[in-house]
Amino acid sequence: MTPDEALNLAIRCAGSRVALAKRLGISSPAVDQWVKVGRCPKSRALEVEQVTGVPRYLLRPDLDQEPSRPVVPQYDMVILGS
Repeated sequence: MTPDEALNLAIRCAGSRVALAKRLGISSPAVDQWVKVGRCPKSRALEVEQVTGVPRYLLRPDLDQEPSRPVVPQYDMVILGS
């Protein structure tokens, strides 16, 4: 699937360009511009994934080649004495 096809799928999942824009809190002309360019901006890929379920690695394959997965924070182990 191309980024253009993934964007169109996200729009269909949201219901329309206007509906996607509302879910993202942006203007519908912004989404219209994405369609004209054929992809969403890098800075919006995660948000589009969250509101539509279309994975960001399909929307922007240049950002993340792996399926979405939760981030597990790394902590240094601290041993507390009694």
